[in-house]
Amino acid sequence: MGEMGWAALVAYAAASDDRIERYFLEVKSDVDLNTKAGRAKVAKFILGAANRDPGQVARRFGGHAVMLLGVGICRQVVMNFSARTRSLQGGASH
Repeated sequence: MGEMGWAALVAYAAASDDRIERYFLEVKSDVDLNTKAGRAKVAKFILGAANRDPGQVARRFGGHAVMLLGVGICRQVVMNFSARTRSLQGGASH
């Protein structure tokens, strides 16, 4: 997945809610990694992702799991990036 693909994924996650989460995707709008609770959320996902069925996970992200942190915070940044990219590409939508 290239830069545009990742930007599209983040934009989609920012516009959605936690119902998009799956065994390969975790979305957290606000996680404070300076707190024990915040670090525990990340550690829980890593442990869960490491213990997934290899046959099932190979279908998404090349078998990798993805955790998006701060999605709510970056919503405006992604939208601005997407609009700027479209304008640089002559208004074409991708």
